[in-house]
Amino acid sequence: YSSAVSYGSFVLLDTLFSASGLFTKMQKTLVSQDPHITTQTTAECIKAMVFQRLLKPDSKLAFLDWAPTTPLPYFTSLREEWDLQTLYRSLEVLEENWEQLEQELYQIALNVYQQTHKELFYDITSSYLEGHHCTIATYGYSRDKRKDKVQIVIGLVTTYDGFPIQCKIYPGNTKDETTVSTVIEELTHQYPIQEIVFVGDRGMLTANNVKAIQDKQQKYVMAIPRQWSKKYLHNTVIQEDHMEEMETHLYATTIDNESSTSDERLVLCLNTQKREDDQAYRNKCIETIQKELDALKERVHGSSLSSSMH
Repeated sequence: YSSAVSYGSFVLLDTLFSASGLFTKMQKTLVSQDPHITTQTTAECIKAMVFQRLLKPDSKLAFLDWAPTTPLPYFTSLREEWDLQTLYRSLEVLEENWEQLEQELYQIALNVYQQTHKELFYDITSSYLEGHHCTIATYGYSRDKRKDKVQIVIGLVTTYDGFPIQCKIYPGNTKDETTVSTVIEELTHQYPIQEIVFVGDRGMLTANNVKAIQDKQQKYVMAIPRQWSKKYLHNTVIQEDHMEEMETHLYATTIDNESSTSDERLVLCLNTQKREDDQAYRNKCIETIQKELDALKERVHGSSLSSSMH
């Protein structure tokens, strides 16, 4: 039994890969400028690394130890020993063809999975690095809480259901709001999109971003910063029983706002489940603090009693 390997997860992923047709299309559309690697080998290496990324995320060097313990030879056309330089070369070819690959992802999302491109979600995240050779890695706001490490920033555009259609890599000190206008410009230029509803979080809401979206005659949905809430909710009576139920635990209502333009609407949302979770967390914190205070009180009382006895 020492040679037994698990096939289940590989079969599932390979079925999904086949349904999308992504790697088959990659073999036909990729162009390699490197004479040492073919487009077929590139596609197969990328497929193998996607298996690793989904099943056992690790470095490319670790891939060489992992691959022989898996049924990868049965799910790719590569039979020879895996080579680190070949993996790196395949990534270089992928980078050279990245815009074409994004077009393929876009078509797969629309035609295979019936996604809509009228409502797109965008956000950025960061990933810190241990090495020192990445030219765009630098210090910035770390979502990993690792201020001591250089990082890169990753921007991702997805459909409503989470299908990726665009991914960009930025220097590590890039701020959320500075990427929005570029993303809008690229989306409307790269894809035959007539109308977008751009969905972003509080970090995206700036006057420049709103103007960039409006200049492209597109629409947006963004959460306002918490500190703005008091201004918009000033003298506003909120009646929960008058809010419209959007789905389980989620309610919404519009708010009158004289400062808004005619094409802007403010929507107040209530998530009753989150309210219950927040209340439970608050009660737990209070209980923990109370136990700590009681323990401190006992120690102080014991110390005072011991002093008086002496």
